[in-house]
Amino acid sequence: MTAIDSVDEDDGAIDGLGNVGDSMWNGGAVVYEFNAGILGNLPTHVGLVWTDGLGTNTTFSAFDAQGQLLGQIVANIVADGNFLGGTGEDRFFGFSNIGSIASISMSNNSAIEVDHLQYGYMSSTPPPPPPTPGVPVPATLLLFGAGLFAAGLRSKIGH
Repeated sequence: MTAIDSVDEDDGAIDGLGNVGDSMWNGGAVVYEFNAGILGNLPTHVGLVWTDGLGTNTTFSAFDAQGQLLGQIVANIVADGNFLGGTGEDRFFGFSNIGSIASISMSNNSAIEVDHLQYGYMSSTPPPPPPTPGVPVPATLLLFGAGLFAAGLRSKIGH
């Protein structure tokens, strides 16, 4: 039987178990590289869930397209030693860089298990403002014109 230690609620219930999802186990480190040719852009926001492992001093690192370190998060996470779905020690690690992120890695001095790679792209151009609620301009002009026409008819009938 393969041990799966995914995040909680992969099975549809919040019950402290992550036996249903998928996870990646590796001795020492995992690396994810992003390809702008496939994705359309490099992500600006990236995250990963540490679900279990051995050892201490887990390091999450983000790198730009030239391989330069953008930032790191170092945490002394104590694993529960339960590789059969326990989720009490799960931790999310994330990084944002408006320029872009080309790769991330997570490592420690023994072995780690990760799950739920997340990434997204945010443009430096702000989105357009939402439309102003109310009556659209063409409908307003139509109503105004109908009112003038009715007033003109009334004044001719009244004379």
